[in-house]
Amino acid sequence: MKVDDVLAWLERAASIMVACVGERITDEYVYVEAAQKSPKDSLVVWVERNRETFAGGVEAVYRHAAGFSRARLVGNGGAIVKTRWLEVPWMHKVFSNTGVNVSVPPLQSIDGSADCHLVVDFGHGLLDNTAIVMLLSCKRFLALTVQANALNYGFHTLRRWRSADYVVIDHAELRLATGDQSGELEALAQQERERLGARCLAVTLGHLGCIVVDADGVISVPVVKGPVVDRMGAGDAFLGATAALACVGAPKEVLGLVGNIAGSLHSGVIGNSSSVSREQVEAKLREILDA
Repeated sequence: MKVDDVLAWLERAASIMVACVGERITDEYVYVEAAQKSPKDSLVVWVERNRETFAGGVEAVYRHAAGFSRARLVGNGGAIVKTRWLEVPWMHKVFSNTGVNVSVPPLQSIDGSADCHLVVDFGHGLLDNTAIVMLLSCKRFLALTVQANALNYGFHTLRRWRSADYVVIDHAELRLATGDQSGELEALAQQERERLGARCLAVTLGHLGCIVVDADGVISVPVVKGPVVDRMGAGDAFLGATAALACVGAPKEVLGLVGNIAGSLHSGVIGNSSSVSREQVEAKLREILDA
């Protein structure tokens, strides 16, 4: 693969209008230091040092997509608040909780003028069955992820959707969707791609990179190495950076490489404090492919 070939695909993707659909989530990070074990209870006492918030959920995906396409954000009212406590200076997450309001009203309308609907289904109520039918009937290119989290694990899977054009999920979400704990990931990915009628399906594998399948087969794309500060949102960066590429027909090799670069770059920052830019990806592409 040549740098100029990938850059040409990125240039084509830049003109695509992407409507980002999903729940808004506010990610609150509370930075703490451990004191000592409480003398009266079996717990560690944590001392709060500071806290900050980030716009997560669909807003984070939108900011990534905006670096690679003409993106729009489809709003849905208030945000769900998810709070995490991190031990400094190592940034290990030690506790998490979610606010009382963990559901939002269903989607009522869509952006019919968009070339691509980038859908991030977190399972908090925005995308009910009526909204899914509305999106599928629009006949626009559909880029999709269906995310498993602690509030819906095992009950909210890709099987909610009967079709999509491009899908990005992690390996655990793929196994949940297929109900298969031990089968080969490549075969399971092809099974889901065929069921959905998708052109491509990417399975992210964390430190092992990703696999991408299409009608011609499967490729494995190694991880792009870099500093890991916080893994949260790496899959969102992968999807946001590649949705428009998939819409213009970029091959699976390009999707896997650009997606892995975006995920690696995002893992190097805390939370959703910043988004991945096209310029960052292009610089990393030259570093990798010109080496």
